[in-house]
Amino acid sequence: MRHIARLFFPVLLFSSAPVLAATPTLTLINAGDSRMTDVAYAPSGTDRWFAMAGDDIEKGEKASIALPAPACVYDFHFRFKDQVMVTVKAWNACKNPVMEIGWQESPPGQASHPDT
Repeated sequence: MRHIARLFFPVLLFSSAPVLAATPTLTLINAGDSRMTDVAYAPSGTDRWFAMAGDDIEKGEKASIALPAPACVYDFHFRFKDQVMVTVKAWNACKNPVMEIGWQESPPGQASHPDT
């Protein structure tokens, strides 16, 4: 019986440790026609915006963002080199950890719908 207690004691200590929430990580893929120069994100419905640090995201390249826990749903602003801004609201990064975002320039005479 004494041997059993020694075996289970470390397991009990480990299992009583608090469970930490996983930090959601979002992979952004620049699917646009131009370089992405700025990325900002906020927990959805708040005005607590964070700017992504790092280099621009070139056309076709990807970057990862470690988002603050415990939130999973975020709003995003993406700005491209031509100053066009695209907004994505209420993106669930826990359920959808990869986002392709892009801005394609419209051919002459066709309307486009970015946020400016």
